[in-house]
Amino acid sequence: MTTIKRLAIYDSSDEGCTDNGTDRDADARIGAPDVDSLFTGLDRLLQNGQSFNRVVFDTHGGPGAIWFG
Repeated sequence: MTTIKRLAIYDSSDEGCTDNGTDRDADARIGAPDVDSLFTGLDRLLQNGQSFNRVVFDTHGGPGAIWFG
């Protein structure tokens, strides 16, 4: 299994989140406009035998919550 040191996940439906997410110092990125797309991207990592140590999210949200779209 390959380990990704830092995974960047960002809301690809939002220009600001996309700019931040694609500019992150990360070894891999998942751009997702919604939660279903996020799960698809995470499933793809597993299917490719990959895991990650750290993740950073660029989305909208509030204390203890994130959201897409």
